[in-house]
Amino acid sequence: MCPRRESYGSATSWILDRIGYSFAVRRNTLYPPELEEAEDEKERRRILGTIRYVIQVLRNKDMVFLIPKRFVINVPLTLTYYNVKGGSIPMVAEVLRSGGKLSADEARVTAERVINSYYNRFEPFIDDLLEFYQAYRKILIALNEYEVRYSLERRFYEYLPFILIESRERGGVEESDKRVMKRLGRIKQRTLEFLKTVVKIVEQDIGSRAIESLYYRWRMLEDRINELAYDNDPHVESIAGRFLDRVVRYAINILLPAHDESRRLRILHEQKSGHPASQ
Repeated sequence: MCPRRESYGSATSWILDRIGYSFAVRRNTLYPPELEEAEDEKERRRILGTIRYVIQVLRNKDMVFLIPKRFVINVPLTLTYYNVKGGSIPMVAEVLRSGGKLSADEARVTAERVINSYYNRFEPFIDDLLEFYQAYRKILIALNEYEVRYSLERRFYEYLPFILIESRERGGVEESDKRVMKRLGRIKQRTLEFLKTVVKIVEQDIGSRAIESLYYRWRMLEDRINELAYDNDPHVESIAGRFLDRVVRYAINILLPAHDESRRLRILHEQKSGHPASQ
């Protein structure tokens, strides 16, 4: 068993740090920088072809939505961080990471080689991710998903699973980190109170057992991340672990209904309640 890697910040801190500057993922961040930097259309099309290829590999287990586009192009880069016997391509990884150029042909060959060779390393990780998401879906169904999404609005809906996880991580959503609380203004402190209220409502409606199950699945997923990210080099382990943490968070958001449905759901809610929909 590999040593347990330190968690990449608490879920509450992770949420609050983002509330200060953005409530939703911008559309342009869902696309890889390599795609934006491509200088000619032919190279752009080839890179898109590589993305489609990787997605096709994922599709054989209905996992097309598990990895956002911005990470698909970086799959080869990420896998090269792992200490894979005789199969790593550190020079390519360094070129990509430092912003250097990689030709379309090299990018395609790299993607095909790494995915075909090491994709099986990720199968248990993806299985754990799906089990976690199934546990979360049960909670949403019990809470009436539309009502939850309307009540939280899109700014908080995408954070709900992490709010619930944090409520079990340290015995509650708490402000024990003085450095974090020092950074929080009054608005963010009110946000923290709101998060506590959310947890209380969920516990009242579905009971604590469902949240405990969700937390158990999350810990299983964290253990899998630790196992995948483990490396003798702490720097390599840190990079791999943080990447996988981000993949998990984005993957869960991708699995959730699209953010642009929020207005339609708001209208639906207002029609049900008899109030006119706001424009």
